[in-house]
Amino acid sequence: MKYLRKFATEAEIADVERPSVILISDEKKVLYFSKPENGVYIQHINGSLYTTSAWTESAFAKDDANGVAVVSNECSFVIAKADVQPAKWAVYSSDVTIEGIVTTTAQSEARADFNGKNNTELMRAAGLGGISASCNSYIFPNGKRGYLPSLGEWLLAYSHKKEIEAALSAIKATKLSAGSTGTSW
Repeated sequence: MKYLRKFATEAEIADVERPSVILISDEKKVLYFSKPENGVYIQHINGSLYTTSAWTESAFAKDDANGVAVVSNECSFVIAKADVQPAKWAVYSSDVTIEGIVTTTAQSEARADFNGKNNTELMRAAGLGGISASCNSYIFPNGKRGYLPSLGEWLLAYSHKKEIEAALSAIKATKLSAGSTGTSW
């Protein structure tokens, strides 16, 4: 099996990306991890996802939280525990178009963009600073870099605003604000 990952013990699988299939050698068993149900979770620094109530009941320390995860059919992302430092939205002329980033006047097309990570990488590759650089400079507790969310990701987060705020409160993180310049995801 090409995609089967082998580990000596079950304790070694904490940082495994999901979904995956894993063989535990010492117990001679196979584990199947599937994508979690759509919703809002608190992500532990080891990658595990917890509902807000399960996180609270487990009495994890504030430092155990990586951020708040949002899972949907369209995309999944993690919202940082703090807003990035304020920055200008752009440091370039509005006439600049970057190949590979959705550029449209059609609201439906803009709302369907769930590719914030790739968009940020393309902006950085084009040498553009501003908010994309600020978001990309954010390092999550698990060591991964942040990125500027796309419109589709922002709208998805907004549709779960109450659940996200409850999760952020549970991990004693900065709440999203209407004037937020760009929480790293």
